[in-house]
Amino acid sequence: MGSTYSFSANSVTLAGATTIALIRPNTTRSIEILRVELSQSGSATSAQCRVNLCTISSTFPNSMTGATIVPLDDGAATSTISSGTSGSAGTAGVNAGSENGSTKVVLYAAAFNAPIGWAWVPGPDERIVLTASSGNAFAVFFPAAPSSLTGWHCTVVFREL
Repeated sequence: MGSTYSFSANSVTLAGATTIALIRPNTTRSIEILRVELSQSGSATSAQCRVNLCTISSTFPNSMTGATIVPLDDGAATSTISSGTSGSAGTAGVNAGSENGSTKVVLYAAAFNAPIGWAWVPGPDERIVLTASSGNAFAVFFPAAPSSLTGWHCTVVFREL
């Protein structure tokens, strides 16, 4: 079994309907998405937010902030995923500045109350796996701009296979 890692967007301001987190496997290791959490600290006003967990196969969002990959296993090797800003293979980024016309395939759609936050913790048979060299990226995407664009947090936990 591979090592487990996370990366996060911490108190970012969204550009509107946007990708808040994106990870794309490299050419040698597949990745399995284990958990996604969303919350915000910009407003205490009750408001519903929509979120999509999706794949993107070409024309990736860009102008992202490169993500720091953090090992969650004691003594884990360095991840094969590195910080990236444009959806290149083997990279992760947060808070896209532009969707760049990317086409998304929605795997899971949900809505949640912004002050409460949201967590997606799939069962073993529901986990999303992106195979090495597939060209696909996994994205956490807001299909509509939330009522408050400030103070958003997103954490993605993944395992390298």
